[in-house]
Amino acid sequence: MAHLSSLAQLYLKIADNLSSDDVRKLKALLVHDEILGIAKVEHAEPIEIFTMLKNDMIIGEGNLGLLVHILRSLGKRRLAEEAERLEQAQQTEGSKPQDKSVTGQPEEKGPEDSASDDSGEEYSTPRSSTPENTEEKEAIGASASTAASGDDIEKQQLASLHIKELARLTDEPKTTAPGPQSGPNSSTDERDAEVKLSSLQAELNTDVVKGDKEKQFDLCCQIGDLYRTKLHNLQAALVYYQNMLECSESLAGDPNSSKTYNRLGITYDILGEQQEAVRSHEKTLKIYKATENNEICVAYKNLASSFQLSGKVSDAKDNYKSALAAARKAGNKPEEMDIYCKLGDLYRKQLNNPHVSHKYYTKVLSLARDMGKTYWEMLAYNRLGVVCQNMQDYELALEWNRTALKMSLSDGDEKDQIQGHVNVGDAYRNLGNKEQATFHFETALQMAQQTEDRYGQMQVYVGMGDLQREQLHSPRTAIQYYEQALALARELGDRNQEGVAYNRLGHAQFDMGEYEAALEGYQRVLKIQEHVDDKKALFIQYLTVGNAYRFLGKLDQATSHLNSALQLAQQTGDQQGQMQVYFSIGEMQKDQLHSPRTAIQYYEQYLALARQLGDRGKEGVANNKLGRAHYVMGEYEAALEWYEKHLKISKERDDKKEEVRAHTDVGDAYRCLGKIEQALSYFDTALQIAQQTEDLHGQMIVYLKMGDMQRKQLHSPRTAIQYYEQYLALATRLGNRGEEGAAYNRLGRAHFAMEEYEAALEWDKKDLKIRQETGDKANLLITHNCIADSYKALRKLDLAKSHYQSSMTIAKETGNMQQQMEINLWLGDLHRKELHEPQVSHEYYAMMLTLARDMENKDKGRLAYNRLGRVHYEIGEYAAALDWDKKDLKMSQENGDKTAQVTAHKNIAASYQALDKSDLARSHYESAMTLAKETGNKQEQEVIAKRMKGLQTCIVS
Repeated sequence: MAHLSSLAQLYLKIADNLSSDDVRKLKALLVHDEILGIAKVEHAEPIEIFTMLKNDMIIGEGNLGLLVHILRSLGKRRLAEEAERLEQAQQTEGSKPQDKSVTGQPEEKGPEDSASDDSGEEYSTPRSSTPENTEEKEAIGASASTAASGDDIEKQQLASLHIKELARLTDEPKTTAPGPQSGPNSSTDERDAEVKLSSLQAELNTDVVKGDKEKQFDLCCQIGDLYRTKLHNLQAALVYYQNMLECSESLAGDPNSSKTYNRLGITYDILGEQQEAVRSHEKTLKIYKATENNEICVAYKNLASSFQLSGKVSDAKDNYKSALAAARKAGNKPEEMDIYCKLGDLYRKQLNNPHVSHKYYTKVLSLARDMGKTYWEMLAYNRLGVVCQNMQDYELALEWNRTALKMSLSDGDEKDQIQGHVNVGDAYRNLGNKEQATFHFETALQMAQQTEDRYGQMQVYVGMGDLQREQLHSPRTAIQYYEQALALARELGDRNQEGVAYNRLGHAQFDMGEYEAALEGYQRVLKIQEHVDDKKALFIQYLTVGNAYRFLGKLDQATSHLNSALQLAQQTGDQQGQMQVYFSIGEMQKDQLHSPRTAIQYYEQYLALARQLGDRGKEGVANNKLGRAHYVMGEYEAALEWYEKHLKISKERDDKKEEVRAHTDVGDAYRCLGKIEQALSYFDTALQIAQQTEDLHGQMIVYLKMGDMQRKQLHSPRTAIQYYEQYLALATRLGNRGEEGAAYNRLGRAHFAMEEYEAALEWDKKDLKIRQETGDKANLLITHNCIADSYKALRKLDLAKSHYQSSMTIAKETGNMQQQMEINLWLGDLHRKELHEPQVSHEYYAMMLTLARDMENKDKGRLAYNRLGRVHYEIGEYAAALDWDKKDLKMSQENGDKTAQVTAHKNIAASYQALDKSDLARSHYESAMTLAKETGNKQEQEVIAKRMKGLQTCIVS
């Protein structure tokens, strides 16, 4: 077992003897003397500061002068003298002794990183703890067959999956057995195991043993356990366990059979053959129920683990609770602690209920402290850190993870230290502290590379990729880290980690708008998951692939995959999962099917579940999405109400990123309501927060909205261009091709508004290139329309028509009926006004009307009536024109659109005038004049007055 070096012990002693005031002075000294930067030390613990100084080779073994100076400056004379004595002793030795705290142990995959959810519960507070019994860690970690530490467990007949082994199996596909553990000590352990194996096999083959079934049984058990736990040859282990079963049939008593079925079950669990595992564990349980054996809690627990691995979460939960009741009845505290931890993992990972999970981990911590089990105490800190990450309580997650890291540093197990640094780095990442996150990730990577821990390296690469993608909004840089993780996963033959890397690569490509490339990676992972009995993983992949299809406009495939995801979430009682699906379907209804009113129904289901789960973060998201749906429908007052609710929650949670978004959205609603001062105030606040927090993505969106306000509301396209250029610069810097394309689009629209059509066309073509490269059909359609508008303004009508038709093809391919209506309108106008082909235009307007009726879109239907009336008027069919104009008037009166009513009255008057019905013509002109005065439209009043004067002239003549 590794021991703590003298220097490491000194660091811990110093850290424990520094008050909070001492720590502040320590940081001030280092910053003042420019030894370490303020960003590095601001949130660091003393142990972390000493590690930074060591890594920078400022202090170290035989080189403690600076440390002595700092301690004297802090008034810590005795500690300074102790540091001085240690430095002299190390210098006298003439060489630096190896720090045994970095000696590797056989690889044990630690608790995994996890996705984010929200918090909303009181937590117990992390406390500092100095572990004492370092051998205990080795006892727990050495054998996957040991359920918990301590003599009580070692005396048990039944083996069970170690908590780390179960965590590994719930995260990896069960189709392949794990390979041998890697690390500096693994070859030595394997040689020792092989020597022992040879001795046991030789004994098994002696004549004496061949005639003794009981001795054969015991030797087969030992050999099978060696193959399973040390040599990781599960097929060989099965052979010997089957021999145990044959021996047990010749021996009296159930304990032998139960011991055999127990080991067969565990082996089948690791092999991923859950049906066989369940059958074996059920036989063990049946025997223990009949004999009322105190170890029945282990039998229940093993059966629960099998159900958990097979995705039967409800059965797993029931059996864990039966195991817990049996452990309590027997007073078996170590088993109680292990079961609490496994229940916590079940609720966190499979049931997506971090609040319940937190309660179980707190019980693990309490028992570990009471029993003096330092390894389990560290494991509890680790799990509490992970679950607080799930609940987005990153400050508390950081405290727990720091405490776990401190214990791992004193324990000397590098696997746990690497995991500790990764978890602390991840907490800092989520808190937006990029300097500290990078420091801990780099420390973990250095340790993992030194110990050839490839799993540890993979974790770090994923974490550093996430930092680049999520916090630094640099998906292109993130891809470099994810590719390194993928290469390692392939080297290890780990299909699950390969899937993780492909998914992360897909997310980064998705962020850049490269949807086809993202989909390809997602589908690879789905193929893997479809052959693994893991409903949670399969749910996630169906959802991911469905969203990729959604963004590509392939809505049938999207709907199919999203429905499969929803079905799985409902089957497993996964309410968080159901929320995710409702969110995605709502987005598809709003963005792809252009049915925001239907989208609202899904967002409301999402909101109801968020409230039911007490998830304030998700409630804020729901408020934002409901606001967006009303915004799309032009209901800006309603949108503003929902956006303000989102802003309130983001402030309550002190979520700066969401505050930026909420302030931007509130400002945008005020912009659309024409309340420019309020809009500007909210935009300014959003920009200020985004700049303070280095939120480049947030800044980018504010520049976009401020540009839109200058162009649309303030009619200052030249000023708008300045904001759009800042928007473009940030999009390019972040490698976000989707936003880069949008910036080109906006710059094109600004130049179009200034009648600079050639310049507009140049920007539109840049946008087109990006959309074609990324396969973003939704925006490709819009880009073709913009290019058509520019060509139309330049009088290049054939090119305009070609791009409108390209847009129509995409709209039909993607089922975008809303855009089909718009394009029919534009093509109709092009043929009527520019190409002077009224019959062709009539066909387009008729198609527009059919679509409007199918979609129950009254606004577009009214517009189609208007255009059909104009076609008939222009070809001299005044009676037919009158019929369409009357329908136009009726619909505009029904929806209260007075501007549209003015136009309809004028058109009716013109038709009556053409039919020589002057009195009726005058009546409608008078109605149009009244409405124009009510709306204050002086330009329309002048037009109507001229027409009435012309009508009077016709009557006189």
